[in-house]
Amino acid sequence: MATRPTRARKIAAAVPILFVVGLAALIASVYAISIFSNNRTLVVALFGGALFAGTLFALGNTRLTVLYGLLLSAPLSIGKDFSPVPHMGGASSYAIVASDAFLAILVVFQLADRLGRGKALDIPPGTYALIVMILVGVLHTLFGPAFTLSSQQTFQMIKELILFVVVTNELVRARRFMHAFWILMLGLVVQSAIGIAQYLIGGDLGLQVLGEADASTLALANLATYGEGADVFRIGGLLGHPNLLAGSIALLLPLAVAMLASEMTALQRNILYAICAISGAALILTLSRSGWLSGAFGIFIVITFSVLHPRWRKRALPLTILTSAGGFAAAMVALPIIIQRFLNSDRGATDFRFEWMEVAWNFVVANPLTGVGLNTFVFQLPNNNPYGGVAALTQRFGDNWPVVHNIYLLVWSEMGTIGFGAFMFTMYRLLVIAFINLRDVIDPRIYAISIGCAGGLGAIMLDGMASFFLRNPQCARLFWIVAAMMVACYFWNRRNGPLRAEADAEAARQAQAQAATV
Repeated sequence: MATRPTRARKIAAAVPILFVVGLAALIASVYAISIFSNNRTLVVALFGGALFAGTLFALGNTRLTVLYGLLLSAPLSIGKDFSPVPHMGGASSYAIVASDAFLAILVVFQLADRLGRGKALDIPPGTYALIVMILVGVLHTLFGPAFTLSSQQTFQMIKELILFVVVTNELVRARRFMHAFWILMLGLVVQSAIGIAQYLIGGDLGLQVLGEADASTLALANLATYGEGADVFRIGGLLGHPNLLAGSIALLLPLAVAMLASEMTALQRNILYAICAISGAALILTLSRSGWLSGAFGIFIVITFSVLHPRWRKRALPLTILTSAGGFAAAMVALPIIIQRFLNSDRGATDFRFEWMEVAWNFVVANPLTGVGLNTFVFQLPNNNPYGGVAALTQRFGDNWPVVHNIYLLVWSEMGTIGFGAFMFTMYRLLVIAFINLRDVIDPRIYAISIGCAGGLGAIMLDGMASFFLRNPQCARLFWIVAAMMVACYFWNRRNGPLRAEADAEAARQAQAQAATV
């Protein structure tokens, strides 16, 4: 009896020819546009649109394709800035970026699930604390010293909260988790490879439309490393600054390491080995001390968590040996670079960090409840620092004054104790979820993802002692995606744990009954 071909089989049969024709048309179109137009944004938009359409056709799943688009575009700054106020330490505009479009589509899907199918919404732990932070931001917007600056950061926090909730509720099946994992790994290796390419040519690649820093910005980062006259080049990928690229690698690399202990094919394992090697090399080339330490801490968390559960310990032992050996070998190869970075770095770039921590603490003491104003730290600096007023700050740092490189002091000084308490409670809830997820190994892939996410989040929490990674919109989006993955593991365990326990119990009863009959 003949069976009707399914849509998937029809697509699979048509893909080879259509893929070749579509790829040729895409390359020809982009090449023609590149010749006749100097607008790189247009080229990226057309290429991205064609790629999205091709992915949608190949997968035959609109929702999954949109999730791909969200995860791939999250670390990019493609978009439009409204009412820009350039400064360091927070949102500098009402930015509408490419990832917002994908997020909006997923919000529609989520609403359809709630209204049409009656599915309950999983509220991630920490959500209400984030809402408190947003409400504090609204108060700062209405009554604080800078309406525009505070409202821009509040707008950014609202988008991050929506991202956190939506991604948590999108990851409901093990296959969807794995799709998200591999897309994040693709983003990690692309960022790392671009950074390595920057190092090899000793400059930028002309990808500013995607978020790459220009040559002058990279030069400033290089100058702040060892001071005048030093021959050094630091890579930044598409995140604009070496420290931000280092933070993103420290966030995602533990996820790759943790998955090595899970079940996968030899090809997948070899791909992960390559991703770890490339991203590890890129992390070293950022010359970011905080990135090195936080990356090592994230992997340490993965190894530590891996040996806590008896069922996972056997998987973790080879991983521990391999990771330790690989890390030691990489450290030996890069030892001269590491020693030079720690011993010969420009003292001025280090000293100001401690000076600004004292400035931030003075802001906290002077304004313990309300803070100085959300997203206004650098504008509060004149005459509240060791150097003096506007002229002195400009002479010392140029037009772009630095913010305190400590996310905890930055949040506390700007938002006051209420906002800071809500922020810390959210971090605490994420830590609690990380430990709760360690209780049961229901699915090796979900367990590995949870451990990897915990390592990445822990790395950024440590990195926050010396950076403001979470105030960069691209980096914050990556952080909340990883946080959502870990929280989604928690909800997945709650849904599937009882079912798996019942299945295991029934299998044990059947085995006992069979043994008794024999």
